[in-house]
Amino acid sequence: MIKKVTLGTLLLALLVLAIIVLRTFMLTPDSLPLIEPENLEVDSQEAVGRLSQAIQFKTISQVLPAKEGKPAKTLVDENVFTSFHQYLLQAYPKLHQHLDRQILQKFSMLYTWPGTDTSKAPIVLMAHQDVVPFAMTNLDVWKFPPFSGAIEEGYIWGRGTLDDKSSMMAIMEAVENLVKTGWQPSRTIYLAFGHDEEVGGTGAAAIAAYFEKQGIKPGMVLDEGGFVMRSVIPGVSQPVGLIGIAEKGYLSVKLKALGQGGHSSMPPPHTAAGIIAAAVARLEQNPPAMRLDGATRELFDAVSPYMSFGKRAVFANLWLFEPVVLSILESKESSNATVRTTQAVTMLNSGQKDNVLPSSASAVINYRLLPEDSVEVVMEHIRQIVNDDRISIEAYPYASEASRVSSTDNPLFRALVGVSLGVFRDQEVVMAPYLTIGATDARHYQRVSDNQYRFLPIPLTGEDLPRIHGPNERIAVDDYLRMIQFYVAFIRQSGRE
Repeated sequence: MIKKVTLGTLLLALLVLAIIVLRTFMLTPDSLPLIEPENLEVDSQEAVGRLSQAIQFKTISQVLPAKEGKPAKTLVDENVFTSFHQYLLQAYPKLHQHLDRQILQKFSMLYTWPGTDTSKAPIVLMAHQDVVPFAMTNLDVWKFPPFSGAIEEGYIWGRGTLDDKSSMMAIMEAVENLVKTGWQPSRTIYLAFGHDEEVGGTGAAAIAAYFEKQGIKPGMVLDEGGFVMRSVIPGVSQPVGLIGIAEKGYLSVKLKALGQGGHSSMPPPHTAAGIIAAAVARLEQNPPAMRLDGATRELFDAVSPYMSFGKRAVFANLWLFEPVVLSILESKESSNATVRTTQAVTMLNSGQKDNVLPSSASAVINYRLLPEDSVEVVMEHIRQIVNDDRISIEAYPYASEASRVSSTDNPLFRALVGVSLGVFRDQEVVMAPYLTIGATDARHYQRVSDNQYRFLPIPLTGEDLPRIHGPNERIAVDDYLRMIQFYVAFIRQSGRE
C-alpha cells in the first residue's frame, strides 16, 4: 500500500513538473509590429532652445486648501501663464495659423487639428503646462537653478523637463514641423494642455466636459505616465517601456473619537487617543487583500517571456506559484502598490498637554484604490475592521474612483507600441502595459473615451525617478529630440489605423 502511494505521489510530481516545463517553453513573446519612424528634419538647436525658454517660465500651480466650508482653490501666477502663452504664439507660428485654439478655465489650452476623414474617431495628445515648486531648503542641491533651462553637459535642466512641459513642447514641435511640410491628418487630432494637473486638474476636467457637451468621443487619449525604464523589473535585462492602461483611485478617510476631558490622574479605561490608536492598529494589521489581475497581470504577461528560465517558469505557471509571487511583490513598497489597494496613516491628532485627557482624537488614512475596488468597497472594509461605535468614519470630499482598465487590443494601442519599438529600436526595448500608481489628467477623460494611455517616451533609470518633483530635474538633449520624432511618427501612424 505504501509503495503504491509513494509511486502515485511520484507520478503526480512528474506530471506537475512536466506541465510546468511545457508551459514555460510555450511562454514566448508576442509578435508585435515594429513601425520604422519616418524621421522629419527638425532644427535641433532651435527646438532645444525653445524647450529651454519654456522651462524659464515659472508656471507653478499650488492649491489653497479647503477651509471653513469653502472649497479648495487653484493658485497660479496669471502674469506668468499669460506670458507663457504669448511665447508659444511666437514660437510656433505655423501651428497657430492652422490649428484652432480655445482657452478653458482661464489658462488650459485645447487645439483642434481637423482631419480629412470624419468617420475616424479623433485622438487626444495631452500634457500639462504647470510644474511643482521647489523647496528652498534644498536649493543648494540643484546643480543649475530650477528655472534656468540650462543646456549643459548634454542635458536641459529645470522644472518641467520630465514632468511634463517637455512633452507639451515636443508635441508642439512635431505639429509645427508637420504643418510646415503641408502634411494633413486624416484623423482629427486634439492637443490638450491643462494648467493645473499638479493640484487636481480642473483644466483637464473642463476640456473633458467640453468634449462631452460637444459629443466628441476620442478613440484614444495619450497622457504622461510610464517611461522607458532600465533595470526596473528583476530578471528583464532590456529596457521596458511602460504604458499605463489604468490608474489607481484616491480616498482619504478621517477617523474621529470623542472623550471626556479632565486631569490625566483619573483616566477612563480608554481615552480618545487610545481608541483611535487601537483602530489604526487594527487597520494596519488587516490591509485590503492582494490580487494579481488587471493591468499588473498584463505587465507580467508582457515581460515574463524575456526573463530567465527559472523566473519564466514561475510566471508561466501562476496557477501554482501565484501565492509566492504575491508574497514577493508584497515585500517591497513599490511592487506592493501594484497588487493591492494601499493604506497609509498620514495624520494623527490628539491632546494639548501631557497631563490633560484629550477631548477628541483623529487619524487620517490615505487609500490608493485598485481598479474594481470602489470607494464604497473600501469604506465598508474600514467599517468592518474598525468596528467601534465610538468612532466616526468620514471620507474626504475629493475622493476619486480608480480608472477603468483600457484595452490593449485595438489598432491605436498597437500603433503606440509599434512606434515606440521603432523609435527605441537601438535599445531593444520591451513594451508593456502597467498600472499607474499616481494620478494623471487622463482620468478626467473616462466620461468621453474608453481608452486612456499614459506614456512618456523618455528613457530613465531608477536613479532618475527622484528628479521628478525633486532636485536636478533634467532631460538629455538626445532624448528630447527623440521625443519629438516619437510624436511625429505616432501622429502619422495614427491616421493609418
